[in-house]
Amino acid sequence: MESPDNGVNRTVLVRKSRWHLLPLALFIIMPVTFVVSYVVAVLNNHVYPAFPYISDTGSKAPESCIFGQLLNLCAVLVGLIVYLRFKQLKLLYGRPELSIILMRVNLVAFITGLIAAFGVTMVANFQESSAYNVHMFGALMTFGCGLSFCGLHTVLSYKLCPLINPRWLCHVRCILTLVTLLFMILMFVAGVLSLPQFSGSDKNMWSPDIPGYDVHVISTSSEWVMAMGLLGFFLTFMFDFRNFRVKAPKLFCDMAIPDVRYQMNGEQIAVDHQGMAEDTAMIA
Repeated sequence: MESPDNGVNRTVLVRKSRWHLLPLALFIIMPVTFVVSYVVAVLNNHVYPAFPYISDTGSKAPESCIFGQLLNLCAVLVGLIVYLRFKQLKLLYGRPELSIILMRVNLVAFITGLIAAFGVTMVANFQESSAYNVHMFGALMTFGCGLSFCGLHTVLSYKLCPLINPRWLCHVRCILTLVTLLFMILMFVAGVLSLPQFSGSDKNMWSPDIPGYDVHVISTSSEWVMAMGLLGFFLTFMFDFRNFRVKAPKLFCDMAIPDVRYQMNGEQIAVDHQGMAEDTAMIA
């Protein structure tokens, strides 16, 4: 793209954003976490192979180590995506045609998204076998606030269409949010109905010969679908994150530093009172 500047044409290079890879990384790493911990748990005979709860696959060592480590990484990715989405939409609120209500909705979505990310860390670090109540509270934060985040951003997507996203993407987000809500309800209802029927000694080994197994599988499989629905929603931000760039933060020194000279890697360095260093001479 050419732009005139004092009669001189200069070429303006626009870098392509790579932040859209964050949602893709989350969509890959989290399912890999679930699958790897599931395989290790099955091989160690810690869960019954047919559709255990996701948390059951990471409740005992050694799979709990893999489960916790990778989920902590996923929590960081969720937090970054939530923050970038918040800042991206905030940039648009300088436009007079956009309502202040949308700004507040974006702020609420940002808060619920951060709570969901924190919930992921609780699920990762407090296994249900050792801290059941804390683990379940973290799962409630993750899925409950995660679903709220999806719902709020579905509304924002429709309100801001076609400013930052096409209409079809709004429909995809709406469908993913509704699917997640449906299977979340199904998971809780089936779980409550199946639990009183269990007569075994270890719920992780709930097999077909134990009463309530069919309803139990409906609950566990619904959780897997619900989790993939949430991940699918975050994946849709790939399309939005292509259109902005992020600059590294600048560091300013407010401390008064006297002029000094010292040697580093064979070079003489001068530091002025502003704390800014510059090369002055090469020492032979």
